[in-house]
Amino acid sequence: MAYCSWCGIERISNKIEYCQSEFSEKHKLCSSCHLNGHACQSSCPLCWYELAEKLIKKENLCSGCIQPLNDIENKFDNKNHNLCKLCKECILCSFRSETKKEFFLLSYRQHQSRIQKILYNMQNCVQRSEYDYELCSICMELLNNNNQIEILNECQHRFHLICIEKWFKQKACCPCCRHAYQIHDEPSNTTLGFFLKLLISLF
Repeated sequence: MAYCSWCGIERISNKIEYCQSEFSEKHKLCSSCHLNGHACQSSCPLCWYELAEKLIKKENLCSGCIQPLNDIENKFDNKNHNLCKLCKECILCSFRSETKKEFFLLSYRQHQSRIQKILYNMQNCVQRSEYDYELCSICMELLNNNNQIEILNECQHRFHLICIEKWFKQKACCPCCRHAYQIHDEPSNTTLGFFLKLLISLF
């Protein structure tokens, strides 16, 4: 038997699996405690919580609206989470209290607007944190290593500029999701430049 790191319920060992965290200790999760249908790499709610908490502390953000604090009119909730004067609840606390069994059964669109806002802010935190560890899917090196980064307009996947330029000389699709980039899709300048060169070479 083992305990799920998120819900704390004891489960049969073969019903527990480890999350795929690359950022911290791998958490034990039961089959019920997984976030699905979100853009972040991790589906582990504990990873979401820890990454968001680290970002909020590191960048001195309000834990309610995820905006920078001015250190003058901020306040604290009962768990010592920093809030600006306009916010009344912390997304970390709200996320923790809301994510019960029923929560994981619903898709993002099925949640109430209040919960959607919590999920949206949490996801933004996690994505910003993941960028520090994000690899270019083409060369598998860290993106944030002072190389120029290209973000594809349609799918928003990120790559080293040099890598994606080389890729588009061979294939006209995103390496991650295979979204086909055509002229009418209004791709990024890099992608558009590739197609213009291709058209010119045909004439």
